[in-house]
Amino acid sequence: PTAVLDAPQRLAAGAALTLSGARSSDAAPGKLVRYRWTHIEGAGGATVNQPIETTAATLAQPQGNQQPLAVGRHRYRLVVTDDAGNTSQPAEVQVIVADDIAPTAVIEAPAQVLQGQSLTLSGARSSDTGGRVVRYTWTHSQGSGSSLATNQPAVTTTPTFTVQQPNGQHLTPGVHRFRLVVTDDAGNTSQPAETQVAVVAVDTNPPTAVIGAPREIPE
Repeated sequence: PTAVLDAPQRLAAGAALTLSGARSSDAAPGKLVRYRWTHIEGAGGATVNQPIETTAATLAQPQGNQQPLAVGRHRYRLVVTDDAGNTSQPAEVQVIVADDIAPTAVIEAPAQVLQGQSLTLSGARSSDTGGRVVRYTWTHSQGSGSSLATNQPAVTTTPTFTVQQPNGQHLTPGVHRFRLVVTDDAGNTSQPAETQVAVVAVDTNPPTAVIGAPREIPE
């Protein structure tokens, strides 16, 4: 047989969740007789890693006060069995339990960097309540030069971003500002966090030596 698992992609925190295997099928003249459901990722609920078998093609997952589904990502698995005892390959679906609490962005960078050197920005200390941060949007909000054009956001799924200074695109000497906005797995976005970096020009001018001495020395 073939298992097909359907569920809402997003679910409000505290709302009941219904999983459906109604689109699962078996080749004629067989029929499906058993549905095996497993909550394989995500905290909360009454069935984490505890398979439930039903003869019905749907499974309701109420969220009681004692065991609510945690905010964030959850994965469910379905295996179906036909009347000949054959079992399907697992089918899986992801459900995001969404909250309305915005994550917090924290951006860190060195206080200064030499012109021409790469600059690494970090959002590793950013956080979210219940869920997790899944997207980082970086903006060079003040200053010019580098591979990150001014006011042209760059998006990553990792908490660090390296600002390159290729030849001809060095950060100009002076003060630069960088901004970070993070997004959690419920789609909430943070307030911007900013940091300031001083770019120091590399001195390539040779020094000038001057020696002083009296013109004559008395005997």
